[in-house]
Parts: sequence; C-alpha cells; structure tokens
Amino acid sequence: MRVAVRERRRWDARQVELVAEADRRGIARRFGFASTSEWLAAITGEPVPVARSQVAVAEALQNMPETREAF
Repeated sequence: MRVAVRERRRWDARQVELVAEADRRGIARRFGFASTSEWLAAITGEPVPVARSQVAVAEALQNMPETREAF
C-alpha cells in the first residue's frame, strides 16, 4: 500500500507539472477552449470547479519552487 501511495503522489506531482506547462503554452486556446480549466475539465471529466482548483495549484506552485520540489 505504501508503494501505491508513493506512486499516487508522484502522479499528482507530474499532473500539476503538465497542467502548468499546458497553461504556459496556451494549449487550451489552441483547441478552442476559453481557459485551461475548461480544457482540463473536458479531457479529465472532472467538474470545472475541480479543474479550476487544479489549475490554481499548478499556477501557485510555479511561484514556489521549494514547495514544488517538496510536492
């Protein structure tokens, strides 16, 4: 179970990195979405408020390198 928890944390951290990168590159707009949150909701199936929260975390971590590394 510890291995599964560790792997889940790694995936969560990687997902945050990917969301931040997609936001920086403007991927959502390239695919016709008004925001990264809307794009993320569409590809993950999560509600927009959940996706918005994920994007906010990704953006915030870009300004906190020490926290990002710990995450």
